[in-house]
Amino acid sequence: MNRLEITVTNTFKRQLKRAIKSGKKRTDIQTIITILSNQSPIPAKYRDHILSGGNGDLHELHIHPDWLLIYSIDNSNLVLFLLETGSHSDLFG
Repeated sequence: MNRLEITVTNTFKRQLKRAIKSGKKRTDIQTIITILSNQSPIPAKYRDHILSGGNGDLHELHIHPDWLLIYSIDNSNLVLFLLETGSHSDLFG
């Protein structure tokens, strides 16, 4: 299977910087990004699911119980979009 090209939003960059500064481990998010970009099966512990209320393109997974990653995959162009990361309250108020 082809590896996905990774595209990150400015929001994601800012939120990741904040998460790392607050003590989150960069290696934890790098692990799941590698899994996603390699199109490998996502382990159940990440609780990956489609976000409700959208058009089905946005996915959310749990890096840790209260550290989330919101992403989208464009399979036709082989692109992984990293959109947002943070706690439930950071992302959903």
